[in-house]
Amino acid sequence: MNIENITCTQMKYREFPELLFATSAKGIAYADATHYIQNKGNADKHTVIDFSAQFAFWIKSVCDTYELKPDSLIIMNDRGHFLIDESLALALVAYVDPAFGIHILERMSDMLLDGIVLSDTCLALMVKDRLSEEQITKLLKHDEKTF
Repeated sequence: MNIENITCTQMKYREFPELLFATSAKGIAYADATHYIQNKGNADKHTVIDFSAQFAFWIKSVCDTYELKPDSLIIMNDRGHFLIDESLALALVAYVDPAFGIHILERMSDMLLDGIVLSDTCLALMVKDRLSEEQITKLLKHDEKTF
């Protein structure tokens, strides 16, 4: 197992502030799987080893697609945290929260059918920027006369 001096401190996805990233000296971006599992998972059932087994097909597909060696996809940092290649980060989220995996597949379907998908956070920010607090309140109360 490769051990590197990498500390993940950068948030990439606002929806997942516990999923932290960093880039190695070799230019490979990693997510701190240990940190994410400790903060969002269940320590009794979620481990990086189990993630590797459950998502073996995806891990092999990433290796094949990007011509990567399997031992470069999951490494350990000098603090004993498992870091995973950034291409597996959302798979890790789906491992911890399978409902998120279903959500992603539904959004992919939306994208293929409608040509565009926006995150819930993006939609909320757009509504906040465009509508007044009063309009939002009326909308949330299902006042059909609002629009």
